[in-house]
Amino acid sequence: MGPACDNSMGPLPFLTVNRVNGIPLLRKSDVDWLRVMGTLAVFFYHNARFFNLGDWHVKNNELSPEIHLFVIFTDQWLMPLFFLLSGIGTYHSLAHHTFGQFILERTKRLVVPLVFGIVVFLIPVQVYIERVSHGQFSGSFIEFYPEYFKGFYAFGGNFAWMGLHLWYLEVLFVFSLITIPLFALLKKRRVEQILQKGIGLIAFPFGYLIPVLLIFGVEIFNNSHLDTFGRREFGGWGLPAYWFFFICGYIFMTQPSYRENMEKNRRRSLLFGITAFATVFFFFRQGFSNHVIAYSFLRGLNAWAWLAVFIGYAGRYFKESNRFLQYAHPIVMPFYVLHQTVIVMFGFFLANCDMPVGLTFIILALCSFAVVIGFCEIVITHSKAMQFLFGMKRRQPV
Repeated sequence: MGPACDNSMGPLPFLTVNRVNGIPLLRKSDVDWLRVMGTLAVFFYHNARFFNLGDWHVKNNELSPEIHLFVIFTDQWLMPLFFLLSGIGTYHSLAHHTFGQFILERTKRLVVPLVFGIVVFLIPVQVYIERVSHGQFSGSFIEFYPEYFKGFYAFGGNFAWMGLHLWYLEVLFVFSLITIPLFALLKKRRVEQILQKGIGLIAFPFGYLIPVLLIFGVEIFNNSHLDTFGRREFGGWGLPAYWFFFICGYIFMTQPSYRENMEKNRRRSLLFGITAFATVFFFFRQGFSNHVIAYSFLRGLNAWAWLAVFIGYAGRYFKESNRFLQYAHPIVMPFYVLHQTVIVMFGFFLANCDMPVGLTFIILALCSFAVVIGFCEIVITHSKAMQFLFGMKRRQPV
């Protein structure tokens, strides 16, 4: 059953109002703004990985503790934000599609660019550069390409079955499939009405922090399964935590009263976030992260506080769309698919340059950004085949 347009609120340029099972469905431009800004954050995060103190595909000859702090800070909220936004997107997608159409759309938008990236060029060239820069292979990329399909990456081989930075697409597709029974339950009119009333009951000033307790429980579980589900190699969190953020996006973030509460308390959230991160960092530096209960609670508070900051401030100051957003939002997916490969390639040639870290960072970021945007604009947006391979949505006229 398709949603009917509701014009009772009058013309609002930043707000699309539909009804599903009689319940208002709000789609604000702030969500699209967060996707664009989140993608830029991912871009700068991966530029920073070239300079931080941890290992990566390729590293600069001089590393930076200050950039390492930025990486630690971003790890706390970046991928949770993406899964939260994906939950919101799933809600709106299911409002307009059957479950079969939803799976087909997810396959086109997620699986196609994932497989294309893993097999054709984007991921193989990253693995090649990693092997060369780590002294594990010598020779051209053409010579390496047949070797890429031998063994699994992270298990002694080269084939990056998880897609390296494209792991998000793989995990999101799996989450979308396994959560369909829950989505089907929540789409029932009576259940959705009960859920809406229940969320309305926690509209008191600090009610939006209730998910912190649930994250705390998920983190306790993750810490007891660090060798399996709780592994944090993918963006700093275990997979169960990402699944929770995904479901939270579907349930909480699509409720107007809940997001309004976040918007009203955005300054408090900022204070909570700064305090929680400082405490988490202190725990980490002092080696107290083995205090599982305290550390797990602080991580949950820190992550949700920063998510509340972004949702709250975006809801307050980024309500309207404009020509830039209409241009940028459709290329979020191809930009994401391309960006790390380009960064790694430029990083490979900049690694041994005798330049200050700050200057190298600027050059790496500017060159990578220019190439990614140029490829998106010149190649992808003008080819239906490339749009399909890179999971790009059709761009609306601006």
